[in-house]
Amino acid sequence: MDPDYGTMSMSARRYNRTSFLLNVDISVTKSFPSDTYIKLDVYKLSENVYKKTALSYDKKFCDYIGPNQKKYFFENEVVKKKMHFMDRCPVKPDYYWMRDLDPIALMNVQFFSFLPLWQAKIVANIGPKMKPILIAEIYFEIMDTP
Repeated sequence: MDPDYGTMSMSARRYNRTSFLLNVDISVTKSFPSDTYIKLDVYKLSENVYKKTALSYDKKFCDYIGPNQKKYFFENEVVKKKMHFMDRCPVKPDYYWMRDLDPIALMNVQFFSFLPLWQAKIVANIGPKMKPILIAEIYFEIMDTP
């Protein structure tokens, strides 16, 4: 995270034999600019190299967290109880967090349901087009449940 805007930490702890729980802490010290975008790119692990796929999402951040979009992520009851996150624009200085978020519950969210069974990573860029405020790389494997 760009230190001009605050600090961020992300951690995971083992939940059981096959999954883990995610924790995120973001302390925003400066409001995000009005031209902030969110860009998500999906990479597939192929021959031990993450290769960019055609799966991509690029939208103004305020449109992403607007009432028509946030239902895919923020309105999920499982998610809503475990977070105080950026859900209004403009994003103002505050302490945002997610606690014990189960990635399997996230995969059941409609927004992520299009992903095939892969070892993958998502690269998230949040900020104005030419100067990201926050960049996060999330590595995971999507498996079929028995």
